[in-house]
Amino acid sequence: MEFAERWPLFANALFAAIFYLCAAMFHTYRCVDHKTHERCKNYYRGALALFAAGSMTPLIYYGLMCDPYWQAMWLREIWVICLLAVMIIVCKPKVANLSFHVVVCSIIPPLFFMFNKLEYTYIIAIVLYILAAVNQITRLPEIYVKRSCDILGASQQVSNMLFIVASMLQFWENISMFHTRQLHPC
Repeated sequence: MEFAERWPLFANALFAAIFYLCAAMFHTYRCVDHKTHERCKNYYRGALALFAAGSMTPLIYYGLMCDPYWQAMWLREIWVICLLAVMIIVCKPKVANLSFHVVVCSIIPPLFFMFNKLEYTYIIAIVLYILAAVNQITRLPEIYVKRSCDILGASQQVSNMLFIVASMLQFWENISMFHTRQLHPC
């Protein structure tokens, strides 16, 4: 009897930890000076690209375990694009925004390809990720009421909480997919 490998779960947990470490570093040290702010922002964006690849790895690996061609193709696509984005962020910080958008776009095709295999928790996590991004971009509370959300309810806080809940739901579903593959291999 073949067992499902655990390395995709470890990759997800490792890159989530790296991302949250870089996010904490960015939010802690961004007020020091402009150079430190830019460096921490690039670490944050690079770690987000790695987190995107790491969090998609278990979904693709366990979701397409019975179809090795598509599994290998989508894993390569995600990792190559995300690693290229990290290299661009590190080497050419001026175009970091563009590489960040490329990473986000690289996640969309496998999700459409696997949409019929997604559980409700994945769909909720995707919706929470989208809400976090929209809230971060629009800065909803602060844009209408200035200086009212300095302590509680700022868009950054709301986005971070949505992001954390979404990544926890996604990791929970990844573990569930792992157990399903353990019990019911191809």
